[in-house]
Amino acid sequence: MRKYYSDGTVQYLAERILGLARNLDDDGAVPVTFFSTEVDGTITVDVDDYAGRIEAAHNSLGHMGRTYYATALRAVLEQHRRSGATAPALIVFQTDGNPDDRAEVISLMREIVGENEEEAMDAFVAFVAFGKKVDFLRTLDVLGLRADHVSLFQADEPEQIADEELYDGITHEFVPWLLSRQLAGR
Repeated sequence: MRKYYSDGTVQYLAERILGLARNLDDDGAVPVTFFSTEVDGTITVDVDDYAGRIEAAHNSLGHMGRTYYATALRAVLEQHRRSGATAPALIVFQTDGNPDDRAEVISLMREIVGENEEEAMDAFVAFVAFGKKVDFLRTLDVLGLRADHVSLFQADEPEQIADEELYDGITHEFVPWLLSRQLAGR
């Protein structure tokens, strides 16, 4: 992701996601978790303090390691649980490559979905992919689980993507998932 941090792509996309969060979230603040081999850091970006925050935080983290999705996802799920939020989590997960922990990610997705509706977690993961090394995400998107808690949106050049297309790309599977939860009384 180094290229996407340094050219401002991650910052730009985070600002646009903040706009989405402003409409979906109750406080207009978005926790951002940086990860590699481990969780490298977490900041909160909000509508009053967002300019340059992603790049500055990334630069302060130093060398980042490999790509372990499950570690980051577990940290975000725990953060959501600790927040006391009653609404489901929409996790927007930006990445430029396949994870080094594929089996653990598949296991975690099975855990998120649960064996039945009562065991399912209140979380939906919208992967936003940069680059061509994301074939694993295509696999996750069609894993064949009991319920679909994951989507994939390819956003190689977010500055070329209109707001409507970006927001639809991130939420096009989230909205039906949310509606199905409501119909099930969750």
